[in-house]
Amino acid sequence: MRKFTEPENIAITGILKNESLGFVFGRTIISLIDDLDLKKLLESGIIEQEGRINALKKIIKDCEYEKEQVEI
Repeated sequence: MRKFTEPENIAITGILKNESLGFVFGRTIISLIDDLDLKKLLESGIIEQEGRINALKKIIKDCEYEKEQVEI
């Protein structure tokens, strides 16, 4: 995988922050919801966000690994 450019780095960092904030917000308000259907919907959204966060972290980690291989 190639090294990120500065604009790509800024963009992926912003996306990761937004996903993380949404994840934390969802986990925080889930206990306040009484409607079971709405709670299930939020739970599935939280699982999806967690998957996106993990995918972004993997992309960043893979890019950093490739960067280390080039520098050696």
